[in-house]
Amino acid sequence: MSNGEKRAPEHSGTDFAGWFSNYKNLVLTLLSVSSLPPLTSLLLKIGPPWPGDAAAATVCIIVNMVCLLYIYNSRAHHESNVRRLRRFKVIAVGFLSSLLIYMLLKVFLCYNAPDWRHQVAGGLILQEDIRGLLRVNPQLNMTDLLQASDFNPEHLWVSWTVRLVQWLILVNWVFVYVFLSAAVGYSVLPGAVKRTKKPAGSMGPQNSPDFSPSN
Repeated sequence: MSNGEKRAPEHSGTDFAGWFSNYKNLVLTLLSVSSLPPLTSLLLKIGPPWPGDAAAATVCIIVNMVCLLYIYNSRAHHESNVRRLRRFKVIAVGFLSSLLIYMLLKVFLCYNAPDWRHQVAGGLILQEDIRGLLRVNPQLNMTDLLQASDFNPEHLWVSWTVRLVQWLILVNWVFVYVFLSAAVGYSVLPGAVKRTKKPAGSMGPQNSPDFSPSN
């Protein structure tokens, strides 16, 4: 090769292999945790009835990724056992509370449309004409009325109460995944922040004595 010729840079798979080895745990955790929302919403059909299976799964995937990336970038390498135990207690309580509230909302405020795989969220306040209809025909139930209204809950309940229930269910579903992602992230992901303790006897530059000669 002559001196005037420039040697082309060599790009091999070593750069990617080095990058993947550094962030392997993060990538694998992101992929594994992000696969849960499509599994529960699209396949098992236990996700929120609004805004739809695909939309709910997408929201949870985004929230999972943000949560895991925040944990990875903010967690210190070395933490005390007391702090770690306290954090997992908070995560466990939050996860169980969100899951319990979600289950209660699904059981008492969601209706089959027409089966359990396709549900709609009800409201909190019935329309005035629906209340009158139920007083005249007490044998009717909400499933019959929903079927007669083409499974549109806003024909039976006041619209803003339907929206409120829909958002409550979705938010609790998202919080279930937030606490689940936090539990997995703090268990699997190493800390990306290295916090070094300053020696007790060290002095910062602002506290260092001045040895400059005086006039």
